[in-house]
Amino acid sequence: MRGLLLRWLLATLALYLTASFASNYVAVKSAPWAFLVVLILALLNAVVKPLLLVVKVITIPINMLTLGVFSLVLSLAVNVVFFWMLGGFGLLGSDFVVKQGPHGLAGAVVGGVLMSVINMFFSILIKDRE
Repeated sequence: MRGLLLRWLLATLALYLTASFASNYVAVKSAPWAFLVVLILALLNAVVKPLLLVVKVITIPINMLTLGVFSLVLSLAVNVVFFWMLGGFGLLGSDFVVKQGPHGLAGAVVGGVLMSVINMFFSILIKDRE
Protein backbone atom coordinates (compact mmCIF):
# COMPACT_ATOMS: atom_id res chain seq x y z
CA MET A 1 0.00 0.00 0.00
CA ARG A 2 2.84 2.36 0.85
CA GLY A 3 4.55 1.66 -2.48
CA LEU A 4 1.30 2.35 -4.35
CA LEU A 5 0.91 5.70 -2.59
CA LEU A 6 4.54 6.57 -3.37
CA ARG A 7 4.05 5.74 -7.05
CA TRP A 8 0.85 7.83 -7.12
CA LEU A 9 2.63 10.80 -5.57
CA LEU A 10 5.56 10.46 -7.98
CA ALA A 11 3.20 10.21 -10.95
CA THR A 12 1.48 13.39 -9.77
CA LEU A 13 4.88 15.07 -9.48
CA ALA A 14 5.66 13.82 -13.00
CA LEU A 15 2.45 15.44 -14.24
CA TYR A 16 3.39 18.73 -12.58
CA LEU A 17 6.90 18.52 -14.07
CA THR A 18 5.40 17.80 -17.48
CA ALA A 19 3.16 20.85 -17.13
CA SER A 20 6.09 23.03 -16.09
CA PHE A 21 8.48 21.78 -18.81
CA ALA A 22 5.84 21.95 -21.55
CA SER A 23 3.81 24.91 -20.34
CA ASN A 24 2.99 25.81 -23.94
CA TYR A 25 1.20 22.48 -24.34
CA VAL A 26 0.00 21.18 -20.93
CA ALA A 27 -1.56 23.09 -18.03
CA VAL A 28 -2.59 21.76 -14.60
CA LYS A 29 -4.32 24.29 -12.35
CA SER A 30 -4.44 22.60 -8.93
CA ALA A 31 -3.13 19.65 -6.93
CA PRO A 32 -6.51 17.90 -6.49
CA TRP A 33 -7.01 17.89 -10.24
CA ALA A 34 -3.50 16.57 -10.77
CA PHE A 35 -4.26 13.67 -8.38
CA LEU A 36 -7.51 12.99 -10.26
CA VAL A 37 -5.76 13.04 -13.65
CA VAL A 38 -3.13 10.59 -12.39
CA LEU A 39 -5.86 8.35 -10.94
CA ILE A 40 -7.65 8.32 -14.30
CA LEU A 41 -4.37 7.52 -16.06
CA ALA A 42 -3.78 4.63 -13.63
CA LEU A 43 -7.28 3.26 -14.26
CA LEU A 44 -6.79 3.60 -18.01
CA ASN A 45 -3.49 1.73 -17.77
CA ALA A 46 -5.15 -0.98 -15.66
CA VAL A 47 -7.78 -1.51 -18.37
CA VAL A 48 -5.49 -1.17 -21.38
CA LYS A 49 -2.44 -3.14 -20.12
CA PRO A 50 -4.11 -6.57 -20.46
CA LEU A 51 -5.09 -5.67 -24.02
CA LEU A 52 -1.54 -4.53 -24.71
CA LEU A 53 -0.28 -7.87 -23.38
CA VAL A 54 -2.12 -9.59 -26.22
CA VAL A 55 -0.59 -7.10 -28.66
CA LYS A 56 2.86 -7.65 -27.13
CA VAL A 57 2.57 -11.41 -27.59
CA ILE A 58 1.58 -10.91 -31.20
CA THR A 59 4.41 -8.42 -31.77
CA ILE A 60 7.23 -10.48 -30.24
CA PRO A 61 9.11 -10.55 -33.57
CA ILE A 62 8.96 -6.74 -33.79
CA ASN A 63 10.16 -6.45 -30.19
CA MET A 64 13.06 -8.75 -30.93
CA LEU A 65 14.04 -6.75 -34.00
CA THR A 66 13.83 -3.42 -32.16
CA LEU A 67 15.40 -4.74 -28.93
CA GLY A 68 12.28 -3.89 -26.91
CA VAL A 69 11.83 -0.33 -28.16
CA PHE A 70 8.43 -1.26 -29.59
CA SER A 71 7.15 -1.89 -26.03
CA LEU A 72 8.12 1.65 -25.11
CA VAL A 73 6.27 2.90 -28.15
CA LEU A 74 3.11 1.08 -27.03
CA SER A 75 3.38 2.57 -23.54
CA LEU A 76 3.95 6.01 -25.01
CA ALA A 77 0.91 5.57 -27.25
CA VAL A 78 -1.30 4.98 -24.18
CA ASN A 79 -0.05 8.23 -22.62
CA VAL A 80 -0.57 10.18 -25.85
CA VAL A 81 -4.14 8.88 -26.20
CA PHE A 82 -4.78 9.74 -22.54
CA PHE A 83 -3.51 13.31 -22.93
CA TRP A 84 -5.48 13.72 -26.14
CA MET A 85 -8.73 12.38 -24.64
CA LEU A 86 -8.73 14.19 -21.30
CA GLY A 87 -6.97 17.40 -22.13
CA GLY A 88 -7.71 17.90 -25.78
CA PHE A 89 -11.46 17.43 -25.44
CA GLY A 90 -11.58 19.46 -22.20
CA LEU A 91 -13.29 16.67 -20.24
CA LEU A 92 -11.96 18.12 -16.96
CA GLY A 93 -12.81 21.72 -17.81
CA SER A 94 -10.05 24.28 -17.57
CA ASP A 95 -8.22 22.53 -14.70
CA PHE A 96 -6.32 20.13 -16.98
CA VAL A 97 -5.72 21.42 -20.48
CA VAL A 98 -3.67 20.01 -23.33
CA LYS A 99 -3.30 22.75 -25.92
CA GLN A 100 -3.51 21.35 -29.41
CA GLY A 101 -1.52 23.96 -31.28
CA PRO A 102 -1.31 24.29 -35.05
CA HIS A 103 -0.20 20.69 -35.60
CA GLY A 104 -3.21 18.87 -34.13
CA LEU A 105 -1.96 16.38 -31.54
CA ALA A 106 1.27 18.24 -30.71
CA GLY A 107 0.26 18.91 -27.09
CA ALA A 108 -0.75 15.30 -26.52
CA VAL A 109 2.48 13.98 -28.03
CA VAL A 110 4.70 16.36 -26.07
CA GLY A 111 2.80 15.68 -22.84
CA GLY A 112 2.79 11.93 -23.38
CA VAL A 113 6.50 11.78 -24.17
CA LEU A 114 7.50 13.92 -21.18
CA MET A 115 5.21 12.03 -18.81
CA SER A 116 6.63 8.70 -20.01
CA VAL A 117 10.26 9.81 -19.66
CA ILE A 118 9.76 11.34 -16.20
CA ASN A 119 7.85 8.27 -14.95
CA MET A 120 10.60 6.01 -16.33
CA PHE A 121 13.18 8.02 -14.39
CA PHE A 122 11.11 7.78 -11.19
CA SER A 123 10.64 4.02 -11.69
CA ILE A 124 14.42 3.60 -11.93
CA LEU A 125 14.82 5.56 -8.68
CA ILE A 126 12.20 3.46 -6.88
CA LYS A 127 13.77 0.17 -8.03
CA ASP A 128 17.15 1.35 -6.75
CA ARG A 129 15.63 2.02 -3.32
CA GLU A 130 13.90 -1.37 -3.07
